[in-house]
Amino acid sequence: RASVFNKLQAIAAALHRPIFTWSIFATGFQPLERTESTGFDPHPAAEIVKLLGSLHDNPQGLYIFEDLFATIDTCLPIDREGVYQAISRLFAALNQSERNCSAIFIESGRGEIPVFLRQIIWDYEFPLPTAIEVNTLLLAQGIDLTQSSRLSNILAGLTAEEIKIGIRAHREITDLQEFGDRLLAYKYQLLATFGLEFIGDTTTQDIGGLDRLKA
Repeated sequence: RASVFNKLQAIAAALHRPIFTWSIFATGFQPLERTESTGFDPHPAAEIVKLLGSLHDNPQGLYIFEDLFATIDTCLPIDREGVYQAISRLFAALNQSERNCSAIFIESGRGEIPVFLRQIIWDYEFPLPTAIEVNTLLLAQGIDLTQSSRLSNILAGLTAEEIKIGIRAHREITDLQEFGDRLLAYKYQLLATFGLEFIGDTTTQDIGGLDRLKA
C-alpha cells in the first residue's frame, strides 16, 4: 500500500497536480499526505455518489478511491446500481476531457472492477515489487542475495509472479552463476513479448530498468 501511494505521489508531483484519497474510514477527499481516519460509514453509497459527481466539474488533481469496489459489494443492490451508474457517467465525461482530473481505483484484493465497467476503466497490475520485497521473496525461496548480488539487478522490473515463475522453472540449478544466467535469459524472453530483442552480445549481463519500460 505504501509503495503504491509513494509512486502515485511521485506521479502527481511530476504532473504538478494535487493528490487526494478516499476510503470508507474517512469523510470526503483528504490530501494524501494528511490522510487520517474520521470514522466508519456503514451506508457509504450516497457519499460515494456525491464524491463521484463532484469530479464532473473537472477539478485538477488525482483522486484515489481505496477499496471502492470492495465497499460497493457491501451495499444494497439498489445502492450498488446507483454507484455503478455514477462511475459510468464520470468516466464517460473524463474520457472526453483533457484529463486534468483523474480518478484512480485501488483494490487490495477484496474487490474487483465489474466486467461491464472494464470497457471504460483501464486496469493495471501495479506496482512492481521493491528491492526489499524482491529480497524477501527470494529468501522465502531459499535464495540469499548476499551470495549473488547480480540477481537483484537481473530480477529488477519483473513482477512478483514473473519472479516466482522464473525461480520455479530453474530450481534444479544449484550454481548461482548459472542460475543467474538462466534467469537473465528468461528476462530476455519476457522483454521479447514487449517487442524488444537483443542481437548479439549485450554490453552488460545485468540488465535492469524493465520497471521503467513497463511504466
